[in-house]
Amino acid sequence: MNIFKINKDYKVGLYLRLSKEDGDKNESESITNQRNILERFCKDNDLKNYKEFVDDGFSGLNFDRPAFIKLKKEIEEEKINMVVVKDLSRLGRDYSEVGKYLERYFPEHNIRFIAIYDEVDTITETDDMLPLKAVLNDLYCKDTSRKFRAMLYNKKKDGMYISTDAPFGYKKDPNKKGHLIINEEESKIVKRIFEMYLEGKGTYQIAKKFNEENIPVPSTNRKNCTSITKKWYAETIRKILRKEVYVGDTVLGKTKKMNYKSKKIINLPPEEWIITRDTHEPIISRKDFEMASKRLDANKSTKINKYDYLLRGIVKCKDCGCSITWLTKKDKYKDKITLRRYGVCPTAEKKVGVKKCSKKYYNYDLIEERIILEIKKVISKYLDSIDLKKISQKNKKILDEKIENYKKRIEKLELEIEKYNQKIDKTYIDKLDDIISNEDYNRISNLLIKKREDTREILNDVQNEYQKIYIDNDTKLNDKTLKKVLKSFNLSKDISRENLDRIVDKIYIDKEKNIEIIFNFKELNLINENV
Repeated sequence: MNIFKINKDYKVGLYLRLSKEDGDKNESESITNQRNILERFCKDNDLKNYKEFVDDGFSGLNFDRPAFIKLKKEIEEEKINMVVVKDLSRLGRDYSEVGKYLERYFPEHNIRFIAIYDEVDTITETDDMLPLKAVLNDLYCKDTSRKFRAMLYNKKKDGMYISTDAPFGYKKDPNKKGHLIINEEESKIVKRIFEMYLEGKGTYQIAKKFNEENIPVPSTNRKNCTSITKKWYAETIRKILRKEVYVGDTVLGKTKKMNYKSKKIINLPPEEWIITRDTHEPIISRKDFEMASKRLDANKSTKINKYDYLLRGIVKCKDCGCSITWLTKKDKYKDKITLRRYGVCPTAEKKVGVKKCSKKYYNYDLIEERIILEIKKVISKYLDSIDLKKISQKNKKILDEKIENYKKRIEKLELEIEKYNQKIDKTYIDKLDDIISNEDYNRISNLLIKKREDTREILNDVQNEYQKIYIDNDTKLNDKTLKKVLKSFNLSKDISRENLDRIVDKIYIDKEKNIEIIFNFKELNLINENV
């Protein structure tokens, strides 16, 4: 039976939409199936003047769809006065937007809207269930989005690489979904970047060298390559040096969408990233990657200004652990200006732990000269091929003595804390027995509690120092590249910060200007203990 009692010349827009993102995976939702339903409806109701608008692969949460926009344009040009869909979800799954079209847009443009399976026809009285149906469609999309995200999360936790393109240096394994295999040509470029950087070259120098040699950039083999991306930049090099994928790890989940309706992407903190180790063959060793990262961090944190310092950020106060602040002062005498460089502890006279950090003043140029001489002395000993085994045995004896001393200190401090606990308990009992007044109890107990807490703080510091003894840096100086850097360091008059960071971890200096250098390598630290 024809549903139209009034003979009206309808110009019909048949709207079809499909999106796997919305969970439209069933054959019943396919474009072909929708088309058959809509055309049968037109035939049954003698609607001959109809036109098809198809959005294949567009989410129901987003109304900026090409065919839907075209449909709206023809509505506003009065070329369409009826819109027919299979069901409400084809129009959209955002209930607020669907409601806006049903209650405002279509009526304002004199559009008759029909959703066949939901039995919605706006020429009749509005269905009271219509808002609920729209909400249910929205909830369905929300639930589908949640399930989809859960599925992706599980894939990420399993270490599957789910991004569209493989990272530079790799390609997707055709025999195993979500697995990466090495791209031989690109991996050579990645290896060269790390080798050049660890030899002391800067990111700008590497980029310049690659551009001179016309080495293809990552974007050359990727989609949407433009003329701008055909050039190497320092930032491109830095990004490659930062990618954990090159050590064989998969790092995913660095960003996420605000919610299932929004397209806005937010960055997540590192602690929320999903990191799965050893998921594919590495291009770079972990040791080289960590050394490159450390150098990048040092360069980032080192402030470059008019008066820059080689030792900025690497020299620490032995008492409090804070980085020494280096300053430059202009001294003027009889129209002659001289620059005086010096260092101070930023926490001087401030309480650090249970004591105040003392004032310190260091002549920068003298300290820098001493530190470089000490480093060169240790490097020379190593390059002279001294008996490391003999030094190691001697060092073990010293280490055993240190461990025994720490154990005795820890035991003594723990005993002191227990004695304070006993005194506090006794004071409380004296108060209960009316041996001392409440005023005396408060005064004595507060004093004992303060002494106990101060002792606990000292114990905590000693325990931390004790733990550090067991942190053993096993990095070996057995590669030619590193020996080359050591020789270069010893022969150089102008030491670069890059080479200093490559060799030295940190430097401590005390009030008496005693210097303690902690190297990045076990062998150098062994030699340093015995120089």
